[in-house]
Amino acid sequence: MNDLSRCFKKFKVYCGCPDPDDYISHSGLSEIKRVLLNNSPFLGDEIHLKIGAEVHLRSLKFKKSKFRFKPEIEKNIKGMVKALKENELWQFLMKVCEKEKEHTRNVLGVKLKVILDLKGKGKYKRLGADLKTTSCKTERAFIKAALEKYDYLRQGWLYKQAEGLDEFYFIGVQKTYPYNIFIFDVADYAKEEAAIAKETKWLIWFYKKFGRAFVKGAPDRKRKKSRTRPSVRRFYKKHGSNGKSSNRSMRKRNKSRRYI
Repeated sequence: MNDLSRCFKKFKVYCGCPDPDDYISHSGLSEIKRVLLNNSPFLGDEIHLKIGAEVHLRSLKFKKSKFRFKPEIEKNIKGMVKALKENELWQFLMKVCEKEKEHTRNVLGVKLKVILDLKGKGKYKRLGADLKTTSCKTERAFIKAALEKYDYLRQGWLYKQAEGLDEFYFIGVQKTYPYNIFIFDVADYAKEEAAIAKETKWLIWFYKKFGRAFVKGAPDRKRKKSRTRPSVRRFYKKHGSNGKSSNRSMRKRNKSRRYI
């Protein structure tokens, strides 16, 4: 087993047995599975990630980022936020839940990074939910993608284990008009959840033995508690380790990023 671990590490497949202070997330476990199956990595457009982050920020924190989106994108973001505010389940969750709590929990002997969008308080403490933006146009399509493409059930099962939850929902909001709201209750898919739980336990065992999957270009695949943000790393790479740059070059750089 040790020889296999060294071989994986030598050929940059997996990063080796994790240290005691290392942690992994549900997406890290999905990445282990992807590499084992030799599937192509997800190459999502950065703008879609920024849109999702902005909807989370405005809906959960009631704040707005400094990014200036193109008018059509801004219109869709406002439409999604408005649709959520008008949804009865969302209104209920916002009243009884804490928002965007981040923890590192021990699950099956490993440290798991958990960022839970909504976690119930008081008598609703065993309730949790996660917000997703989606291109799907129907609830059926949203749930199909959740089960077959995005491993939402793994995320839900891990969060339930980490936070001691009994109920977990994924709230999907359509990215374009009419900004439909889709509800995915993991309790409706108990058989599928049992299968994903068994698979997840095996992936955790694999992580204990061989570590997280190596991804080319990733700065630190062992994931310590604190990491430099990607934007800061790119800045240092371009302008030097001291991070210095002339005001003129910075103004030019910021002007070019006025809209995304």
